Amino acid sequence: MSEPDPFTGRTAVVTGAAGGIGAALAAELGARGMSLVLADIDEIGVRRTAAELCARGVRALGYGVDVSDPGSVAELAAASYEEFGSVELLCNNAGVLLFGEVADSTIGDWRWLSSVNVEGMLNCLHAFLPRMRQTSGWRHVMNTASTHAFLPDTATSALYSATKHAVVGLTLGLRSELADDGIGVTLLCPGQAATRILDAQRNRPDGFGRRAREP
Repeated sequence: MSEPDPFTGRTAVVTGAAGGIGAALAAELGARGMSLVLADIDEIGVRRTAAELCARGVRALGYGVDVSDPGSVAELAAASYEEFGSVELLCNNAGVLLFGEVADSTIGDWRWLSSVNVEGMLNCLHAFLPRMRQTSGWRHVMNTASTHAFLPDTATSALYSATKHAVVGLTLGLRSELADDGIGVTLLCPGQAATRILDAQRNRPDGFGRRAREP
């Protein structure tokens, strides 16, 4: 007997979905029959992605969301449940990158990276998990880290790699914590992919100080 399809008729939330890996995840999940709530700080881009999926017959909504802002994420969660009634899959995919040596970096560089890559993931977990725990059946969380979390030499990417180490550690702990609730947890560690992450500082708020030098 084949395993039941966990995707068809369910709802997924994907952050960082305006392009790259997030948009690819959305396209795959939509093709498997899921309704989609897509979020990105690039509101124009994420609405475009949602519209392209809707043109293929996928039910998809796009929202401009800053995952580093707990209030923005709380609004996303409220909108998701108001529209679809439930969320079975949470894909914490939003991430940013910069290169540079530790000695030349600023605390602003670190705070910006961690505010999105680590705190952004936590904000989403805090907003969605309480609701997900109140339901039963198939539910899952997927956190995007990176192969950079496992590189033997992280020269010029140490700050970024450190945030992805944090994602790995948090995800492993979360897997144990959610086991009794029946919520699965997956860690995604992509290598190089066609994304705009090298231009991530285009969305860096001024409050984190001067931009790091681009590669």
